Formats: sequence, structure tokens, C-alpha cells
Amino acid sequence: MKRFALCLIGLLLQQTLSAQPRTYPDYRASSGFELEASAAADPQVLDNLETLCRVWGFVKYHHPAMRDTTVHIDYELFGLLPRIVGADKPERNRILSEWIASFGPVESDPSHYVLTPDSAYRRINSFDWIGDTVRLGGELSRRLQELRYAVRQDDNRYVYKLPNTVTLSLYDDSFPNYPPDVPFDAGYRLLCLFRFWNVIDSFSPNRNITDKPWDQVLTEYLPRMIAESDRYMLTLLELIAEVNDTHSKASYGIYFGHRIAPIEASVINDRLIVSKSSEEHPLMPGDEVVEATGRTLPRTIADVRRYIASSNEATLYRDAALLTFASRKDTIPVSYLHDGERRTARVATYWPPKEIGKREAFRMLNDSTAYVFIGTLTKDCDFERIYDSIKHTKTLIVDMRGYPADHTVRWMFFAKYFVAKPSYPIISLYPLHTYPGVFHRFPSGEDFAKWIRLNVGNTITAYTTENPEAYQGRLILLVNEHTQSASEYITMLLQSIPGTITIGSQTAGADGDVVEIFMPLYFNVYYTGIGIYYPDGTNAQRAGVKIDRQVYPTVEGIRTGRDEVLEAALYSINGQ
Repeated sequence: MKRFALCLIGLLLQQTLSAQPRTYPDYRASSGFELEASAAADPQVLDNLETLCRVWGFVKYHHPAMRDTTVHIDYELFGLLPRIVGADKPERNRILSEWIASFGPVESDPSHYVLTPDSAYRRINSFDWIGDTVRLGGELSRRLQELRYAVRQDDNRYVYKLPNTVTLSLYDDSFPNYPPDVPFDAGYRLLCLFRFWNVIDSFSPNRNITDKPWDQVLTEYLPRMIAESDRYMLTLLELIAEVNDTHSKASYGIYFGHRIAPIEASVINDRLIVSKSSEEHPLMPGDEVVEATGRTLPRTIADVRRYIASSNEATLYRDAALLTFASRKDTIPVSYLHDGERRTARVATYWPPKEIGKREAFRMLNDSTAYVFIGTLTKDCDFERIYDSIKHTKTLIVDMRGYPADHTVRWMFFAKYFVAKPSYPIISLYPLHTYPGVFHRFPSGEDFAKWIRLNVGNTITAYTTENPEAYQGRLILLVNEHTQSASEYITMLLQSIPGTITIGSQTAGADGDVVEIFMPLYFNVYYTGIGIYYPDGTNAQRAGVKIDRQVYPTVEGIRTGRDEVLEAALYSINGQ
């Protein structure tokens, strides 16, 4: 009885203490934490920091106390760093266990999180490391497992969902008071790593399809964030690139410069070929760029691979073709081959990038064949008038080789006029913000219909009702590396319509929504927050959409002004 009373008193005292607002030193201009570069070679320091990263991130997204706005998780980290970095393992684990306890007791209910084999939920990360008592000790491991199954509310200040949405929103503090001309100290550099790594670890549906295992990424970048103080921004770009997600673009201007010359080019057979010309420079379609801004194509490809996130090789080459012409200067030197003759030119650069030409949103190719281009098709084009011109044709060619100029086309044009029967063209994995590492599988029966009504309203019913007025002709879709995200989603929607064929080359492999990660820097980064799959379970992330006929442009075709992908679509109409 006495023991029970003491425990009760201790629990009440803990609750009282945890209810007090937490106060912190002023860390806005400095974390107060530095490390010598030699610490990057100390195994105990690295093990301590890796353990701290995992525990800190786990508490950030699992502890119910994170609903308390007086808790500043970044400042908690700055307070822990000097205590943890030099500790031995037992001391480190004791400090972390007591730190978790300082937030107060939690109600734990493992039965609430049981996932059955036929469940609509899928585990992406089971956080098995929290059961490693050899590394963590019994007490710290126990507290982490309690947190895993803690009863959490919807109001974690760092991760939430906006009303009437299924997508994730993240919040973190920026530090505008940090002197812009002072390099980040070790505490802030580690904070960058810890924030980004833990978001992907907890909430990315694609955590397990990166080229490098995500656990390995943490181990590799910890010593680099310690030692590479003079280039930490470039190290951060390399870290972001490890996600292998074309949505995870940071500012390419950090490395390449943000100004772009108005030259559109494509990588064809390891050659950089101009595909679209501008009147302000002498380069012509079919010319081969040998060097620009002092960089050859192989050099640019290597730099893009290192510093720019790419889902696949197709987008890597796409971005290399663009960034070959990036610079911080107003003009760049370009060396190129025209009909085998070596020439040079000086080309102006622009920010924002200058558009070269503009394709028509809609045109009739002949009496029985219509064409629409996703990149310029908008609600201002008068969807009803366009469909009146299309509906009696035998074939519609939908050019998806670009990004939608207007997202309303997804529902107000394609879903409305082309989907004849209730359709579930994709399966999505949505993150559960209250249970990191677990994702909800959509659609499941009426769930998808509810989602459509919730997000689009009752104006669009093509997914859930019969539409006898839907287009009866054949759909042909044109795709390439510029088909990304919303364009890939619309492609998958249209592919669910019987008889549709897809022609072209690998798409960007970055479907789903884009989630913003707020960094303690002067730019933010992004990642794909929703997993997108075909109904048969094929993952569209990284792979891109399914293609029925592979067709690539050729140098000769570009030189003579031909669109060989469009030509292949026209040939298919005639059975060729």
C-alpha cells in the first residue's frame, strides 16, 4: 500500500511538473553547440548522435505532449546535444529516458493499432529499432514502445491534416534571426539532417524504395554534417537527392545558379540535342551542344545525379538538359555543332525562365482525330465548346508531355466528359499523422466516392455514376519525361478507360501530392506524400506510368521538325 501511495504521488508530481510551461534559452542566433571535425571519426560520438536523432524524431511525432505549444522540439534538441554527444552508452540512454519522462505519463493502448492481413492499412516503417535493448537499454526501449502505442489526439503541433483533406501538413520553425552571413553551427547543421531524415522515416510512402537504405543514409550523413561545415548546404542537397524523388527538388540555384538560357534540349544517345530554338540566339533544332557554362553533358549529368533528386534516369537526363544552361550570370558561353561545324555563341539567361513558344491547347488534326495538350488546356478554353468538337471524332490524342496548366482539367474536363462508368483508376496510400509509419489504403468501397465528394463537391460524379454521354472514341496518350505528378495521375485515370493506349517514353515517376518540409534555412524542401499505385498493385513512383508502345525522338526527326511520338500515334490509328 505504501509503495502504491509513493507511486501515485510520483505520478501526480510528474503530471504537475509536465503541466508547467517549458522555457528555453534564446537559440535563435546560435544553437550553442559546436564539434571539432575530428568528432566525425569517433564511433561513440556517431552512435550517440544517431541514437539521439532517432529518439528525438520518434518523440516529436509520437508523444502526446507535442500538442503543447510551449514545447519547442528544436530547442529540446539543442539542450540535449551537449549532454549526449560525449556520454557513454548507459549515461546516454538514461538521459534520453529521463527526457521522455519529463513530458509526463502517456496512456498506451497496443490493441488500438493492430493491423490485420486484410486491413486497409499498410506499414511502411515498423520502427523495429525501438525494441533493441542492447543499444537502448531496457528503460529507454520500454518508454519508446509505450510511445509507439500512445493514445494521441489530432493536434500535434508538428504534423497534422488540414480540415476536409487526406493529405499531410508539416510545421516547423524557421530561424530568421540567425545571421545570414554566419555559417550554421553544428547544432543547426544536425537539426537540418534530423528534421529531414525523420520526416521521410515517418511519413514517406516511398521510404523503402530509395537506392540507398534509409537507415544507411543517416549513418552516412552524420559524420558529413559534422565535418563539412564549409559546404553544409551542398551536403544538404546531396542528402535530399538520396530520396530519389523528383518532387524533392530543393533550389537548383544553390549549385547551378537560378538563371536559365532559353534553350530547350534533350539527351539523345548521350548527346545533348537542341529541340526548340529561340529567335534571340543562333542555335537551331538538331544542333548538338558540346559545352555550356564550361560544363559538358557528362559533367552536368554527374552534378545533377549528386545534387538534384531524381526518381529515375529519364528525369535525371531531363534536368541535366535544362541545368546545362543554368548560371548566376546574365549570359553564358555555348559551344555547339551545326551540321558538323563547331560554333560558339553567347546566350542571355533569365529569371524566371523564358518560355519558348506555346503549343495549342486544342486542334483538329483531321475530320476524325482531335488533339489536346495538357500544358495549355485550362478552364478558360471553354471545355464544353471543345468537347462539342471532340465528341463525334473517332480518336482523341491527349498530349501529356507537360504539366497541367490548370488542375481543374482533371475533374472538369477529363473525369466529366470521358469516364463512362464508375472507375477506381488508382490505389493511394495516405499517411496517418497520428500513427507514423502506417498508411491508409484508398479506395475501399464507398471511401473513394466519399473522397471525391469531399474534395471536388457534387459537381463531378463521373467516378460514382454512369455517364452515357461520355466520349465513345479511342484515346491515345502521349507521354515522356515531362509527364510528371498531376500529368501522371491524369494519364492513369484515362488509362482505366477501355481501349486507351499510351505511347512514348518513361515518365517522371513522381506521382501523388507534394508535402513541404520547413527547414531552418532560407529555402524549404519537398517530397511525395502519397503513394500512387495501379489497381494491380504496380507502384507508379519512380517507375512512371505504364506504356504500351515505347517511342523516342531522334536527332534527325528533331532536325527536320518532326514530332515522332505524335506520328506514332497517327500511325497506330491506321493500324501501322
